[in-house]
Amino acid sequence: MAAHVSILRAGTMAAVLLVMTWPTPAAGHSIVQLLDQSVMDAHWDLSAEPVLPDARELVSAAPEMKSAPKAFLLSLLVPGAGQFYAQAPGRGRFFVGAELAIWTGFLGFRLYSDWKEEDYRLYAAEHAGVDPRSKSQEYFEDVSLFMSMEEYNRQQLRDFREEAQLYAQGDFWEWDSEGSRRKFDSLYRASTNAEDNAIIMTGVGVFNHLISAVDAIRSAKAYNREHASRSAPVQFTIEMKPNPGSSTVMVGLKKNF
Repeated sequence: MAAHVSILRAGTMAAVLLVMTWPTPAAGHSIVQLLDQSVMDAHWDLSAEPVLPDARELVSAAPEMKSAPKAFLLSLLVPGAGQFYAQAPGRGRFFVGAELAIWTGFLGFRLYSDWKEEDYRLYAAEHAGVDPRSKSQEYFEDVSLFMSMEEYNRQQLRDFREEAQLYAQGDFWEWDSEGSRRKFDSLYRASTNAEDNAIIMTGVGVFNHLISAVDAIRSAKAYNREHASRSAPVQFTIEMKPNPGSSTVMVGLKKNF
């Protein structure tokens, strides 16, 4: 049994040697010769100083810093956009929500004002004989304060004499009762107050843009400080130089902190 094992091992070794020394069809060299030449060609010298500085490739692992001016402009255009750019999504959502609330309020006040304006114009036509076509808001202001056009004109003549601004017959109105005038006045005030609130919401919206833009600068700077202190840049330098006495090139890799 031992003799058979020895013969099997000897046959296996002979087959391996035969394969390794068999000439390759491309160049007539054996596999052993090719492996030996590959090892000789793949000489690495990691401690060598760089000789070819133009062959260096610098890779930086430092995080990208955020631009404060860019964050400012983004939030100035769309509140919250600069915060999202500066990786502060919580603050960004706050300003986006505030912007949506402001514009919702603005549209709500405008719609309510238009609705009440239509109501008070129709009411004045029905209870005071007003022709609402082409009438200004100042006209309806006077309609809400005086029972008739004649009463208004008498008040103007008494207070301003020659400088009195009088209404003509085409501006006629006369309320059928004091209660009707007061009802009209409440409709008119509701419309004008809602219009004033819409204007206020516009100002609040402009203020929200400015505050968001300033906050975006702070968010960008906070992001840069946090990431600058968390990790310093790590640099990898690949260095290459010729191997003396050979046509090969030695390559080295350095890691700089």
